[in-house]
Amino acid sequence: MKRRVLIVHPDADMVLTIEGLLNELSKVKEYDLSFQHAKSRGLAEEKTGSEPIDLVVTALEIAANAKSPAGAGGQHRLGMELVRTLRSTRPALRAIIVTGEQDDDVLDFAQTPGTRLVQEGETFAMGLKSMATELLGPHQADVRQRVVLSISLFNEKARCVYQFQSQSEGGWPRTAQPLDIEPGRLMELVEDSRVVHIGDPTWEHDLKNVGEKLADELFQPTAANLAFRDDFNQWVGRVGIENIRVRFTVEDLLHPIAVEALKQRRKGYWMLQTAVFRGQELCGGAPGNARPGLFQDEATSMQPVNFLIIEANVPPNATVKEGTLDLMLKPLPKLAQEVKAVGEKLSNLKRDGQLIGEVRVIKQTDVPPGGSFKAFVKEVLTREPGKWHVLHYAGHTHYDSQHRVGYLFLPGSGGIKPVEPVRIAEFALWLGRADTRFVFLSSCQSAGHDFIYQLAKERVPAIMGFLWKVDDEKAREYAESFYEHLFDGRCRSLEYACLAAKKDMHAACKDNPIWASPVLVTQVSV
Repeated sequence: MKRRVLIVHPDADMVLTIEGLLNELSKVKEYDLSFQHAKSRGLAEEKTGSEPIDLVVTALEIAANAKSPAGAGGQHRLGMELVRTLRSTRPALRAIIVTGEQDDDVLDFAQTPGTRLVQEGETFAMGLKSMATELLGPHQADVRQRVVLSISLFNEKARCVYQFQSQSEGGWPRTAQPLDIEPGRLMELVEDSRVVHIGDPTWEHDLKNVGEKLADELFQPTAANLAFRDDFNQWVGRVGIENIRVRFTVEDLLHPIAVEALKQRRKGYWMLQTAVFRGQELCGGAPGNARPGLFQDEATSMQPVNFLIIEANVPPNATVKEGTLDLMLKPLPKLAQEVKAVGEKLSNLKRDGQLIGEVRVIKQTDVPPGGSFKAFVKEVLTREPGKWHVLHYAGHTHYDSQHRVGYLFLPGSGGIKPVEPVRIAEFALWLGRADTRFVFLSSCQSAGHDFIYQLAKERVPAIMGFLWKVDDEKAREYAESFYEHLFDGRCRSLEYACLAAKKDMHAACKDNPIWASPVLVTQVSV
């Protein structure tokens, strides 16, 4: 997507220097930039009248018009006045002020949303590039040819539907079309998925069996499914399979089906070719009640994203007996190393100029004397509404299938209560207060046993977890790869970051189930 930049500076050499630096940046971040130049406030306003500007880089001291010198006649600091005038009709305009001064008025103006101050001098080039990256945001590729294939699976009479949705105009229907699935086959896939045991040498053979059986059902030679095959092949020919995101929405009884394993015979796994993810229907409200996901509004697409990392390391082999809970939590010896690595990865990405704001790690040692970690986590999440866009939880989770209640576990205050269980519904209230858009659950089997789906039902826009128990070291590597791709300067997308990280892990260790275990669930309004 083309970004338009207006450079306003009285020195023609400085204009060329700024444009050159931004062009250097565009080669790294893949921006498509176009430039306009002006020496005065009047000329700048004329050049912004015909088409929108994404970024203004202006000197603090500019002339009022072509005939007057900068600062003449009491017209002081007209660069700030130019930005104020342009924002009267374009409130979201981003601006960088170039100056050698730093007094209270200039610093106060630099605190206004979408404004940055870059100092002339030795650090000018680095500062300008960093600020431009932050304000321009990620490169946004042309997504008009990206397509979502939605497949809904219902156990009742094996009722299934599909639809293709595209941002491009034309051709294929948007309404849901039927799919034929033979009665009983979906429940067979549930049972087949349950026999996929990580640690068993046949795990990938069993996973492949599930994926191929699912594809056989979708592409079987019935009238409805032949229509689906024709639609699918036409879209693949038009945009390529890598641009067809596949979203499965399945009812509760069918959650165990490893839909991510979808694989046509003699072909590769879809989850290594395109984004395969799950949708969770958001019930109990109108479609408009769904909260926007990560990067789907200005708060997270054009402003820095804040991360909260929770290190929930409980005592080894701690026993939890509370209400219907009666279980022992296994040790997580490498949890602290994972938290440290993820925190460092995000901080490094921030230093590289990515749109990342605060990165905060909280752990039991942060709790004030006499307090509890549960109360501390709640206070951090709810104290500043709307602050924490992404939450990374490293710890234990559990889903009580008999009572349909999910829990995550926080370290207790020791003594008779070494662990404090937190119900999903309560935790989701804290996340809602924080306006959290994405939760990364670094917990074994966090995507299994319906845990992740209950969290999605509580209006958390997107959640990622692991379907099976995974090696701690590989889970850390996956998380680092995922966040790297999420902020790689291209079109930011949870689905495509998940795809890219899976491909990385498959290339590095294809015999390890880490590449097949991650599950991404997003809300679907109904």
